[in-house]
Amino acid sequence: MCSSVQGSSRSGWRRIRGRLAGRTSIPVGLSELRPADIDAWRELAGQAAEPNPFFEPETVLPAARHLGEAELGLLVARHADGSWLGCIPVSSRLRRGSHTLPVFSSWIHRYAFLGTPLVAGSEVERATEQLVDQLLRMGRLGVAALPHVGDGGPVTAGMRAALEARGLRPAVHRRIERPIMRRDSLSGGIEDLISSRHRRDLGRLARRLAEKLDAPLEVRDESQQAAAVGEFLALEASGWKGELGTAFASRPSDATFFTELCHGFREMGRLQLLAFGSAERAVSCKCNLLAGDVVFCFKIAYDDSMGRYRPGLQLELAMLELFLEQMDHAWMDSCADPGSALFEHIWPDRRPIGSYVLAASGALCTMINRGSARTAATSRSARR
Repeated sequence: MCSSVQGSSRSGWRRIRGRLAGRTSIPVGLSELRPADIDAWRELAGQAAEPNPFFEPETVLPAARHLGEAELGLLVARHADGSWLGCIPVSSRLRRGSHTLPVFSSWIHRYAFLGTPLVAGSEVERATEQLVDQLLRMGRLGVAALPHVGDGGPVTAGMRAALEARGLRPAVHRRIERPIMRRDSLSGGIEDLISSRHRRDLGRLARRLAEKLDAPLEVRDESQQAAAVGEFLALEASGWKGELGTAFASRPSDATFFTELCHGFREMGRLQLLAFGSAERAVSCKCNLLAGDVVFCFKIAYDDSMGRYRPGLQLELAMLELFLEQMDHAWMDSCADPGSALFEHIWPDRRPIGSYVLAASGALCTMINRGSARTAATSRSARR
């Protein structure tokens, strides 16, 4: 089933497992996964302490097939009966700018916006202990990287406890505050999020857009329409992302990845593909991935020729109303980069995201922490 995954070297992961003989938590090459393993992976994702659709098989396997690199694998923490307690997709190389380091790292490709390991909610302590232990033992340098991990939750608490039991602590290479929207923040409606003047301006633009389209405006979920994925790709490529070469369709492999991802989440009933415009013409589209009690806002596209009517913002506000009135999820993750004007100004809540470096020795840990502190200080000085 997974033999077509590119760049997943079986012999490489077998050599690593040979060094870890007798351990409960072991790395597996993606090409070695059996159908039963995929089922166990999905079951783990469904009971994860912290949901992360970017580490689920419906994302990781298409990404490995079409965006992959050499030596991709899956680090799996197991119960004594063989059931999965946790997992992390891993690469044997860490890229930092133009440099490639021989350090094991959780695999974060260009469309993975969260790196929190999948850990069973009932076994957080045991799972994180196994995963940390093996991350530190896998590489010859005794160093591992965990980028873009959701901070302040049970998974990072478990990781810190596992390190502290060894007299170690993680180095935080980078930390950001990402906009999120909690349901409680919408208790007063979207009127509390934007000024009355801004609402009037958007209402006026919406009326003019309806006149331009010669039809009433609507928001519809097209997630069950296979053709809608192609329409999203075409809309995204028609605008500034296409001009910059950052649209999915700019690379055929990326477009195939997105198509397969959408198919996988559609099959599970966890894809949301919203279209805003008239019944005949969408002027903006938004792709969300649903995981646990969270809505992950994955990608948005809009018609640049209609930019004067703010179709992207119109859809974002319509999405908030839909979330409040028709969905029962607890919160939404913007998946936005730092400095995104829309989310920074309208979404009031934040979640910390940290990139961690783990080291097996106290001396190495201290050195990395000092280096991270100097990097953070330099970054703060540059922003002043």
